[in-house]
Formats: sequence, structure tokens, C-alpha cells
Amino acid sequence: MSFKKAAMMKQKYFALSMLMSAAFALSAPAAANTFDFNWQWTGSQLNAITTENGNIIQDVNVGTNYTGSYGLWAGQVDTSFSGAFNFYDASNNLLFTYAPFGTAGSSSFGVPLLNSVDGALTPLNGGATLLATTSVQDLLTFSANGGNDTYNLQFQDLAGTNATVPEPASIALLGLGLAGLVISRRKAKHA
Repeated sequence: MSFKKAAMMKQKYFALSMLMSAAFALSAPAAANTFDFNWQWTGSQLNAITTENGNIIQDVNVGTNYTGSYGLWAGQVDTSFSGAFNFYDASNNLLFTYAPFGTAGSSSFGVPLLNSVDGALTPLNGGATLLATTSVQDLLTFSANGGNDTYNLQFQDLAGTNATVPEPASIALLGLGLAGLVISRRKAKHA
């Protein structure tokens, strides 16, 4: 076989393999995503933190109470759902009520979360009784986008914790210090 024929055969095989790869890529199902929707009470404000496959995609301060709805990041709710949760402290005081709900075919879900900071609460009828803790509590899961996406609704009460978050300036100073050490070490090696 001549060199020219061999080169043409290689080109044909390469083109065929590219076409087959494209066909497999087009026929592959959409990648599944997991969204964790976490309510965090810090003692003075309510944060709604959403992660997609472990990466934060939204961090919103919504004040002290929230009774609205959130849009889905993809698709529509597959099956209608609802939940009712009553969170108590160790002394049996009702601190929060949470009643998430969604309607099949909707592109949003309701997330009414009330707390006792703005006044007395009434327990939700038939609601699950839970202890408000600093640990993430998975409450309810629903699917969307034809089962491709999973939404986990979560809650944690961070009030009273002493967790300190490093300030950006402190992190920047640490980074500069490390960079200085690296540079001085390189200079010492070359000297």
C-alpha cells in the first residue's frame, strides 16, 4: 500500500471516528444535577444558599422571614409536593415553621419560612416536630426536568454559634505573605 493510500485511509478512519463520537454525544442524556437549597438562620437574618453539584450558585440575604417562591434552575417540577416542619429549641419553644410546596409543571416552588423574631408563631398542623440545630437537616427532596435534577430543601439554625469566617483582607494578607516567602526562597536559590 502506498503512502498516499495509507494517509487517505487514516483520514477516513479519523472522520468516521469523529462522526461516531458526535452521534454518541448527541444521543447521551443530559447530565443530572443536584441542587441543595439551604436556609440558614444566623440570629439576625435568613440566608438562602443554593449549591449546584456542591458549588455555590446563589447566596441571598432575605431578611428575617420569607414567604415567597424560588424559581427552578432548570426545567419544571415533576410531581406535586408539600411539607410542614415545626422547629423547636431545647426548651420546647417554637422557633421556626417551614412549609415548602410545589406544583407539577411549575417552574418555581414555594418556600415559606417564618421565625419567632417577628412575633409569636402557630405550629403548622400535621407538621413534623424537629429540634433546631446547627447541623444541616435535609427536609424534603423533589425532582425536576424529567428526573434529571434533584432539589434538596435543607435548614440549619446557626444562631449562637461561634463560627468565625475569615475576612477577605486577612486571606489577602496571608496570600501576600506566602507569595513573599516563595519569591525570597527562589532568590536565595539563585544567589
